Amino acid sequence: MSRRYRRLEFHLARRLDGLPPSWQLRLARERPVTIDGLTLDPGLQLLLALKRRRFVRLETLSPDAARRLIRREAAAATGRPLPVPSVTDLTVDGAAGPLPARHYTPDKPGGPHPLLLFLHGGGFIVCDLDTHDQVCRLLCRRAGVQVLSVAYRLAPEHPFPAAVSDAWAALCWAAGNAARLGADPARLAVGGDSAGGNLSAVVAQRAAREGGPALALQLLLYPAVDRTTPYRSLELFADGFFLTRAEIDWFDRNYSSPEDRGDPRLSPLRGADLSGLAPALVVTAGFDPLRDEGEAYAAAMAAAGTEVRLRRHSGMIHGFANMIDLSRSARAALVEVADEVGSMLADAKPVPEGPAERSGRKGAADPPVRPAARPRGRRRPVRWPLAGKVVLVTGAARGIGAETARVAAARGARVALAGLEPELLAALAASLGPGHTWDECDVTDQAGLERAVAAVAETMGGIDVVVANAGVANNGTVAANPVSALVRTIEVDLVGVVRTVSATLPHVTRGRGYYLLVSSAAAFTVLPGMAGYCAAKAGVEQFGNALRLELAHKGVAVGTAHTGWVDTDLVRDLRDDLPALRRTLRRLPWPLRGTITPAACAEAFVDGIEHRRRRVYVPRALAGVQATRTVFTGPVADLVLRRGARTLVPELEREVALLGRPFGRHSTALDADRSGEPVR
Repeated sequence: MSRRYRRLEFHLARRLDGLPPSWQLRLARERPVTIDGLTLDPGLQLLLALKRRRFVRLETLSPDAARRLIRREAAAATGRPLPVPSVTDLTVDGAAGPLPARHYTPDKPGGPHPLLLFLHGGGFIVCDLDTHDQVCRLLCRRAGVQVLSVAYRLAPEHPFPAAVSDAWAALCWAAGNAARLGADPARLAVGGDSAGGNLSAVVAQRAAREGGPALALQLLLYPAVDRTTPYRSLELFADGFFLTRAEIDWFDRNYSSPEDRGDPRLSPLRGADLSGLAPALVVTAGFDPLRDEGEAYAAAMAAAGTEVRLRRHSGMIHGFANMIDLSRSARAALVEVADEVGSMLADAKPVPEGPAERSGRKGAADPPVRPAARPRGRRRPVRWPLAGKVVLVTGAARGIGAETARVAAARGARVALAGLEPELLAALAASLGPGHTWDECDVTDQAGLERAVAAVAETMGGIDVVVANAGVANNGTVAANPVSALVRTIEVDLVGVVRTVSATLPHVTRGRGYYLLVSSAAAFTVLPGMAGYCAAKAGVEQFGNALRLELAHKGVAVGTAHTGWVDTDLVRDLRDDLPALRRTLRRLPWPLRGTITPAACAEAFVDGIEHRRRRVYVPRALAGVQATRTVFTGPVADLVLRRGARTLVPELEREVALLGRPFGRHSTALDADRSGEPVR
């Protein structure tokens, strides 16, 4: 393919990224991809579809040919270089001679700035300073750090451990020359993506063992950290999500021999001592074959006492940092990473040098893995840390429940999962690691719920937090729905919360714990076609308000969570099944119009739990909507909505009649599995 044609193709991809998600899926000729409870970003799904149509399998090429291909694709996919005040090419000392390097300086006031040694990805075989130039520019601009990008020697010409030796030599050079570069020697960091994340983890371990160079941070972007274990994500995303299992095997063959795979310099997760390491920011992608090993490494470091922040970008794929000129979502994800790097380094103190100081660090229980929250200035001190606490999450198999379980576990909680899909619950519990459990139960079955709660309390030694999250929503109007569908919505969404509280109350009271009852913006707004759902969520809000007063003298706190439209199976089914409702949602005012990711909800929920908040709003602007709820339910709003309802209601009723079912596909299938037949 000619370079000009490739540039035209990527220019088209950048244009297509600005289309609405529904159009992107139509152009991809695919339905939304949902795996393991996560949904692939539609823009990236379209990019992958375009890639498949003109796909050259990397593992079929020679290393030289692969490098040429990657350089051409990177050049075509990169837009105008992000401006930074200074970019200088130089050389640094490697293990066997000088290495090419590139130094970036930021334009943020103050100084000297921290210095980040960046080691590029590429499976140790491909990529160079140019392929990762835009990544380094964005990190420099957003994080306000100097970046020193170093091109280590590549395999197979220089097999393992040549890259490791070069990375260590580059780190030593950076430590010795930080002041000469105008950087702050006390705030030295190392980071990289994929293979570069591997090298960063390895040199961070060596720096801790040998008493220096002292590091203030290690940034591990979707790192490859264990070549010994067949993680579940390797199978889930083996093909079709940019990085393939075949490519991973090709990289492995060209970089190292089978007998090297357990060497901690190749598989840092197998390191004998993960205590005393520099604070780590571990970033994973939901649709990445390397996802599970990166998260396992974060958990292992935390268990050893190292401070860790884990951030999973649920809709992303491996390599998203190199796609920031093709995908707004990828750019937003990398911006979040850069902002977090900046905030972590702003007041960072390097790990003290010397083994004596390291030996006195805390043990396995604390500090826990802490997912990187979206930076909003200085974070408030955590009032009630989740480390060691038992968190029960209902509706935990998918969406918000599954993401909340992941974030809570990453912050050191022991999580009990409850829901109706045992295969997904078992897989999620296994991915969280040891110390977590699951139970299949229905929140509308009081006896079954009480048995599950008793089992959790016995196994885990009690229950400290309950996230009452299970929910459904029926399609269409009261007239178009059988009464059983409306009752089912209220039974799950409201009565299910009441049953959950009743079953867990003795345990939560004993531990002076916390309830988070998941309501919705529907509690204080109205929309034709959602009467049952609005009634149930308003009931949850009022139930929570009363329960808070009843339990305050017992030391138990109660919070209610209010979200907008969250990108879950329930919401996607509503939009797919009811085009009239989908059009109406687009016309709603902000913040009622936008869609939120389950990951964003989970971060807000867990933050709310750790601060024992009375209310959690996602997005936060919904607090203003609730404060002015009379505007949204008063006579003026009623007049406006009534005009729209004249056309919306008949359209909804026609669409529901054509569907022949009162619930979305996912809820209908669950009901059929549970009772043998769907709700009619």
